[in-house]
Parts: sequence; structure tokens; C-alpha cells
Amino acid sequence: MIAQTFVWFGAMGILLFIAAGTFAWPGAWTYLVLMVTLSFTLGIDLARKDPGLLQERKGSPVRAGLVGYDEYAAHVRYRLIPHVW
Repeated sequence: MIAQTFVWFGAMGILLFIAAGTFAWPGAWTYLVLMVTLSFTLGIDLARKDPGLLQERKGSPVRAGLVGYDEYAAHVRYRLIPHVW
């Protein structure tokens, strides 16, 4: 989860700085630092107070309640539809 968070915010940072054309953009740095800090702070707080809810939030909303082949088929559909569209 930690690696996924850093990869996600790293990708956002790359997009922000490519669009700006420079790394000298205090607003983007502030945004990234705040988002990473809030993400970890809220995640740790949620893990302490309600671990069951944290596990629920980490799950995929697409696959909720599906079993076996239906789960795989739904995953494929929701991954492919946007690319085919």
C-alpha cells in the first residue's frame, strides 16, 4: 500500500511538473506534500480506529459481491471498456 501510494503521487507529480515545464513550482510541491501527508495520516488513523472499514475501503468497488468467474469477467469488462470506447 505504501509503494502504491508513492507511485500514485509520483505519477501525479510528474504530470504536474511536465505541464508546468519546471520543478520550481511551489504550488505543486505544496499540493503533493499535503496530499501524501494527509493520505498517510488518515490511513493510519483509520487503521487504528476501524480496521474493518479500512479493509473495506481498500477493496475494489467493481468486484464487491462477485464470486469466481463473475469476478474475473467484471474485472476484465471494467478494465477493457474504457480502452475500447
